[in-house]
This record gives sequence, structure tokens and C-alpha cells, in this order.
Amino acid sequence: MSKAKTKIQWTHMPGFVGATWNFIIGCLRKSAGCENCYAERQVHRGLSEQHKGLTKLTGHGPVWNGAYNVAEHRLDEPLRRTKPTMYFVNSLSDLFFEPIPFELIAASLGVMAASQRHVFQVLTKRPERAVEFFEWLDERVSERVAREDEELRANIHPDDHIVYAKTLDWWRLYVLLDAARKRGLIDVADRADILHSRIPWPLPNVWLGVSVENQKTADERVRVLRTLPSAVHWISQEPQLGPIEYRDDVFEWQPLGPDENGEAKLLPPVRWVVVGGESGPGARPFDVQWARDIVAQGERTDVSVFIKQMGASVIDSNPDTGNSFMRFAGWKPDTTAVKLAHRKGGDADEWPEELRVRDWPKAPAVPAERSTETLTAESYNEDRRMREKLGMAPNPKGPTNATTEGT
Repeated sequence: MSKAKTKIQWTHMPGFVGATWNFIIGCLRKSAGCENCYAERQVHRGLSEQHKGLTKLTGHGPVWNGAYNVAEHRLDEPLRRTKPTMYFVNSLSDLFFEPIPFELIAASLGVMAASQRHVFQVLTKRPERAVEFFEWLDERVSERVAREDEELRANIHPDDHIVYAKTLDWWRLYVLLDAARKRGLIDVADRADILHSRIPWPLPNVWLGVSVENQKTADERVRVLRTLPSAVHWISQEPQLGPIEYRDDVFEWQPLGPDENGEAKLLPPVRWVVVGGESGPGARPFDVQWARDIVAQGERTDVSVFIKQMGASVIDSNPDTGNSFMRFAGWKPDTTAVKLAHRKGGDADEWPEELRVRDWPKAPAVPAERSTETLTAESYNEDRRMREKLGMAPNPKGPTNATTEGT
């Protein structure tokens, strides 16, 4: 089995091995941050069978051609790995790349649900398609509920049919696990065992994030990100190509008013921001002041900041702090250029002390297990409304020690 270890610093959370999980290869450029994509160059070499046929050579080097390959033999890798691992999911693609079928995305999330010892970091430049996926997921849930749940009852103990604070969450997990079963990644017994384990929703070991490079992409993607179900919402500003500013409430729970049922709705906070300058051929400039800005915002809010690297083309537009850098041969005092020994600007010992920040999200990666054994009034009401909409009988297992609507 390929261990796919990686040197990406933000996968090396204490207690975990950092690795990539590349079961999909292939993509298309989405925005300016893709122009010097390392994955295009890596895949173009065609070093393995699943890398072939995915790029085309242009006058500016290899670029994606819009095709993708599925490395089926890697889909169950997390299930076979016992050592706790932090996986960067699809570093050679985007899980929400438009041609990828939702059934495959669901199967991969089923594997993640079945691999609670690991943490999965998912980055996308396509949060709108992620929204479409979760809408598709809820449609599949509705279909399962409409057919009632005879198949579910056949695979678990009847008394444990609904044990969550949100019964819809049980069915969401079921659909993901069943997608994995259909691809031969788990079997029926595995599915039943995992459903018995009462994994909460959103999946506690899946971090959904967006990759942004400037103010425009941040404005477009971050708000959509916060609508997605995720244990940790995070942002990767890599490669950062311009200044990015956020309102402080991006990093706070934000009330949105009542939903269609009159219940309070909250937009969750972004918990983590990763910052990095561009490296490799043709690297575009990274201004150290951009890192200072997000570090300062982290100090006044609850967001955790991780400065990965300064990149291969570093400038410092702030003359008051420019001399805090160690200088190397080739630096001229009358310019803003900063020449660092590390070719990617990734040696934190070369940075000013105030920028040596590599923090992890304050929210736990895997929250304490829920111990809810009975339906709460809130969840029973949600379940009742759903069943009424579908013309189904009420759930026979009602809430305990709680007051429901209309009583």
C-alpha cells in the first residue's frame, strides 16, 4: 500500500501522520491561482498509469485538458491504514470538480465516515458545486425515507433505529456509507456497525475548506463555504496573490434570522486560515505584509492562523518592519525584495518572530462523542415535519422528557 506521505506542513498536526489521498487525478484551471499549478507539471510526467491522458502541452507548459482518472485501488486506503493520519484529499484534483459524479463523492465521504481515526482536509475552488452535492445528498435521503426504512431496520437493532439529535443525520450517514458499499469498499456488516457507532453530523473528522488567492475569490467562495456542513471550515490563501481582508464576523457564529420553520439559523465561523506564497517556476510575488495582516486578525478573533511559507518571490512593502528579516546575498536596501535561503521561503527561522505562527484550529478535530439515546423535542419536530411532508406516519419513537410543538 502506498503511504503517500507528504511534506505539506499543514497536514502534520500533532498526533497524526501527514499524507495525501489521491483517488481522483485531473482538473481544469478555475482562477488566477491555478496558473502555475504544480499538479499539472507533476501529472504531465505520466509517472503512473492514472496520470496519463490528463494534460496537454502548450507554449506555457502543460495544462489540464479537463479529463480525470479514478485510482480505484486507492479508494479504500484510509480503511486499511491504522496509524492516525491527516489526509489532504485529492491534491492532484478537486473533489468537487464538475465532471466527477456525486456517487463517487458520496462513496469517498462514506470512507471518511468509516475512518474516524483519521482527519480529512478537503480543499475546493468550487464551493457552489459542493452545495449542489449536499442538496443531492438530501434528495437521496428523502428517497430513502419515502420508501420507509425496512432495509435499515433489517441491518440494525430495531430499538436503536433513531438515536440522534437529528434523525435526518442518520440517513445522511446511511446514504454515504451505502455509496461506499456499492463500490465494494465496505460491506453491509460494516455499514451497520458504523451506523451503530453514532457518528455525529457534520462528520467530525472532515474539514471542508476553500482555496482563495485574492479579494475577489475570497468574497466569492468564503460565504458559500460557511453554508456547507463541516466540522472545521477553513481557508487556504495559497498561493496568495494580493491583499485579502475579512470582516471579523467571518470568524464568529453569525445569526442569519429564522429558517423556513421559524427556527434560528446560524452561519458557522471559519476556524482556520493557511497562508502561503507561490513557489516553483514563474512564482508571483508575495508581500509579507499580507501575512502580518491575517496574523493580526487572528490575534483579535478566534481564528487560528498557519503561515506555511513566504514563497519564492518575497517582497516587504512595509518599510518600518522590513529590516526585521534576515538578509542574504543579493538583497539591496533600496528595494522591497527579500531574499531567503530556503527556495520556497518555508524556513520559519528566517522570518520575523511575530510571523512564526503555525497554529491549529481551536475547535477540536474530533469532538466528544454524542451520547444522545433519545430524540429531543427539536429533532422530533424536524422528523415529524419531514414525515408529514412525505405523507408518512409519525415516528413511533418519540422524545423523552421534552415538550414538542403543539403540546
